[in-house]
Amino acid sequence: MKACAFLFIALGLLVSPHALAQLPGQGAVEVTAEDRLEWREEEGRFLAVGKAQATRDDLTVQADELSAYQTQGTSNAQEIEKLVARGHVVVTKGNVRIAGGMGHYHVKNNLAIITGGPLTLTQDNLTLKATQRLEYDGPNKKAYAFGDVVAVDGDKRVTADQLVANLRPNAKGQDEIYQIIAHNNVTVTTQEDIARGQKLVFDVGRNIAILSGNVQITRAGSQFSGEVAEVDFAKGQSRLLPSGRGSRVRALLFPTEGNP
Repeated sequence: MKACAFLFIALGLLVSPHALAQLPGQGAVEVTAEDRLEWREEEGRFLAVGKAQATRDDLTVQADELSAYQTQGTSNAQEIEKLVARGHVVVTKGNVRIAGGMGHYHVKNNLAIITGGPLTLTQDNLTLKATQRLEYDGPNKKAYAFGDVVAVDGDKRVTADQLVANLRPNAKGQDEIYQIIAHNNVTVTTQEDIARGQKLVFDVGRNIAILSGNVQITRAGSQFSGEVAEVDFAKGQSRLLPSGRGSRVRALLFPTEGNP
């Protein structure tokens, strides 16, 4: 990447792409751009245009255009409170990648919000899509997806109104998703079953999920219903579990063609 730098005489400092913005007491925010960097004093922001990139520790924000806004009430132009990204936005944290059309990154809170389609989150073979917004919450190590969420990993598929992905460091120190929680109108599709419910808690390492809330399972034309089900993605099977409240599971079985 060809980076550019400007000498802001009025500020009495050299703004380089590797020392553009800083949050006191925390990691600096490096900003680079291929076309140009501008300081717009009346707006209190730096503007980076052309394959712009902002990096803070192991979090990277890329976009066609980046605006870094000066913290209100400070005279230090290098003290930045938020970044606004426009066009082909990509946020990378560890091996988690979030993409969309527009992004807001709140530096102090380490919170990124991505809107504008198409919205995708990827990690290894997992691809997650949403229609409303994606969020990355750094302090709590969570990623959120809202609006007609679809998560696909190989032949596994989960749809829901919203989804929360919990992250933690792996052996290499990179954040990765270890648990996924889906809420409202949840549908799980495996090799053999289609299961529906209101909440799904998926253990990524064990490849097993617990589905709860008015669970309905369809398998080979037969239907099963209950309050809780275990979905084994490795085996491609689902099974109903006792809810612990004295309720009963129910099965509606249909004979195969030619058998009475």
